[in-house]
This record gives sequence, C-alpha cells and structure tokens, in this order.
Amino acid sequence: PDIYPQTALLDPELTLSLPADLTLSACLDTLCQALESLWSRNANPVATSFGLRSASIAFEIIPRLMADLENLELRTRMLEASLLGGLAIASTKTTLAHSISYPITLRFGVLHGLACAFSIVQVVRFNAGTDEGSLLGSVRALGFDSIESLAICLEELLTSTGALHWLATLIPSKTDLLALAPQAITPGRADNN
Repeated sequence: PDIYPQTALLDPELTLSLPADLTLSACLDTLCQALESLWSRNANPVATSFGLRSASIAFEIIPRLMADLENLELRTRMLEASLLGGLAIASTKTTLAHSISYPITLRFGVLHGLACAFSIVQVVRFNAGTDEGSLLGSVRALGFDSIESLAICLEELLTSTGALHWLATLIPSKTDLLALAPQAITPGRADNN
C-alpha cells in the first residue's frame, strides 16, 4: 500500500519520441493486460470495466497509431488505454500470456509486450474451451460475436502491424522455443488463468 500511487501523471508528449518498435510493444502489452484481466480468476466488475474500455481503445488505436506515430491524439488515447489496462490488472493480475512471455524475453531479448502477444491468440482459444459464459459476455461487450472472432481479429492485428513477422525474426527456432516450455508456467500468473 505504501508504494501504490495516489496520482498518475500521463503526458502523451513524452511518448512522441518512442520509436515504432517500442510503441508497438507497449501497445501490445496494453492490449494483453486488458484482455487477460477479463479471464483472470480474480476478475471483478470494476477491473472488467477497465479492461473492456482499455481493449476497445487499443483495438481501435493500435493500427492507426502504427501508421501515424507522430499523432498526439492517438498517443493520448493509447496512453489512456494503458492506464486503464494497468488499473485492471492491478487487482486481477496477469495470466497465461504474460507467464509464457517471461522466458521468451529473458532468453531471446524479445520486448515484453511483443513477447506477451506471442501467445495471446492461442491463450484466447484455450480459454474458449473452458469458458462458462463470462468470457463470451466480455467478448460480446467488445463487439465480437464469438471468442473465435476475437482470436481472428487479434491474428489480423498482429499480422497487419508486423508483430508476427518481427517475432519470427527474434526466435531462432521452434526447438529453442519449446526448450523454454518448463519455464513458461510461472506461479501467480499461469495459475491465475
């Protein structure tokens, strides 16, 4: 409680110097945080509200921002999404996509948000198999008619922004990646899924 901030100062002008790679990684981390808060075992109405708003903004803004990095209005909206996503996971904590990301970042130096995005589509599909209706309700609140349509939209976003291609250049081989599997299930994250 002593280190939890009472005030956050968000200045989008400070993000204007962020290059495309760092911008994309931060945007993807925001989107992953927002989505993970929706299926977290600790999901709650307040966090879900923050997560839905964050994800909604992120889906709209990420493609536009990546095409117009100097746009202060888009950076302002993305900063809002980041704040909301952070507020969401402050109570829910992150889940499986973040758990999987940690060894990818440590072993291959993949930027955090990009590493989180590495598995987000498959985590969505995995969670669809165990959903008892709450995830589908959130997915519909985001404007998707099914969990699979959310997964497809995420794939399209990762493709159109170049994230999937970028990831492919950073991970040496499938064998190297699979060797990290035992480290990908971290307590407090994977079991929060």
